[in-house]
Amino acid sequence: MKGVLLNCSILLVFFAGAFAHFQIPGLPIVRIPEYTAFGFKNTTHKGIESYLYLGLPYVKPPERFEKSEPLNPNLVKRVQAKAWPNACHQIIDVGDAVKTSEDCLYLNVFTPAKFSTKLRPVFVFIHGGGYAYGNTEAYGSEYFIDNFISQDIIVVTLQYRVAHFGYLATRDHVINGNFGLFDQLEALKFIKRNIIGFGGDPNQITLGGHSAGSTSTHALSLRPDTKNLYNQEIRLAGSNYAIWGISSESNFNQSELISNAVGCNQVDSHARKACLKQVDYKRFWEVRKELHLFDIVPDKIDALYWTPNFDNDFFQGKTLDELQAMAPKRKTLYGLDIGESLHMTLITQNPITNIYGIARGGYTYENRSAATPEKIREFILQLLVDPKFDNPATKEAIINRVFNFYQIGVGPNATDPNHYFYKLTEVNQIILKGATGTEIEAKYDLGWRDLYLFQLNYVRPQDLDQIDGISNTTEDNLVQKNLVQVFYNFIKGQNPSSNGISIPKVTANSIPYMLINDQTTIGTTDIKPTVDFWKQLAADYQFDFLRQIHL
Repeated sequence: MKGVLLNCSILLVFFAGAFAHFQIPGLPIVRIPEYTAFGFKNTTHKGIESYLYLGLPYVKPPERFEKSEPLNPNLVKRVQAKAWPNACHQIIDVGDAVKTSEDCLYLNVFTPAKFSTKLRPVFVFIHGGGYAYGNTEAYGSEYFIDNFISQDIIVVTLQYRVAHFGYLATRDHVINGNFGLFDQLEALKFIKRNIIGFGGDPNQITLGGHSAGSTSTHALSLRPDTKNLYNQEIRLAGSNYAIWGISSESNFNQSELISNAVGCNQVDSHARKACLKQVDYKRFWEVRKELHLFDIVPDKIDALYWTPNFDNDFFQGKTLDELQAMAPKRKTLYGLDIGESLHMTLITQNPITNIYGIARGGYTYENRSAATPEKIREFILQLLVDPKFDNPATKEAIINRVFNFYQIGVGPNATDPNHYFYKLTEVNQIILKGATGTEIEAKYDLGWRDLYLFQLNYVRPQDLDQIDGISNTTEDNLVQKNLVQVFYNFIKGQNPSSNGISIPKVTANSIPYMLINDQTTIGTTDIKPTVDFWKQLAADYQFDFLRQIHL
């Protein structure tokens, strides 16, 4: 009997390995070592057919304030992948709008419905939300299917822990923080192992993200052990060359504030961790109201409450410069908006982006003319909080240089009633557009050569006018088509291009970009002069204003 059982066990292991990954042709059923996923067929309004696999677990349900752990192989486990997963707990209680849970580490896979013997390129997308908000259901599937599945590209979207459960940390790293980044790392490992089962090419994976998803992608790219997990990057509006991407001191301060507020003020970090593990999840939301905290920090350049921190684990005890120097070189496509910081200066009806404009004292479309030079000075002063700039004369000299470079209050446009609003927006762009340009130049100096940039230059008529609310559908679709062409050509391993125009590579003397509207053109003048100005200012004062560090 023992011999029979042993032989059965050997056969079971053999078949588990031999048939570890397979998809049943014509059916949305995929077998991977961890489980069998049962998805469903979907058809979009445009008639694009796909298979959707929603809510696929990629790790074990996480333990609070611990790193996520890989799933064990399981030959008999079945996953009904037919509903969006619960979102991770957000920074505040979002009520009935989004169902949240600590058990939230799931991903979604969208594939063409048509079976193919040829493996398809894969696009993995990390959502944004300032490390405090976000979930995959908010992005949905329709856009990805119409624009990427239709081009024979497989799309994966994933969730990771955000806010306090994603990034709370103690200074001694007994609570390490960076849990959201470790979640993403485990998701990448899962995708690399298993995407072949869904028809994806594990050797043709593009990782991308927006805002905090972009800074997360940047953080992942800094680890040498991700070299073989994916091949290239799409980075949209986010770089860790700005302090809001990785802000250790602010994170530690916020962690201590919230820990004390929920009743865990132990000096010993182990005792504090044990206490925090027992706190009801709702209490973390309640204390924010009691402390009267905004959704983002209202008056600091590091405007996010929760961010990664430079630890001895995920970041190996190294600085950004050290990490960047040892990072694997990848082909990278950067994306920006021509008015990148409008969400910081303009208050609209958008409930998501409004949290920035409201907290930062922005202006409505109708009262943009109320912006003043003093408002711009207030922003510049946020860059000068280091004791190095305690001398009022030093502060004034820097402010004057910034005003002169940006031509604030002078020039042919100074008589425009909205002049100071436009200049406030332009100066604010240093934390997004300027940081991206700085990263690009730093990488080029380190030998990176396959770097590309585009800027979206389009505002829908109904958003600009704010009167009749009528959408120019034809123009919207044309702009989207031009933009998506850049994406899918890049994901397929080609140079990023649209309408037969390729984006030039970055060079030692130029940061060219494709300007995308209802047409596509190439520009060179928008990014590099700003990067050069702030680089010179940093050299003159031996201080990196974007990262708030001494040189």
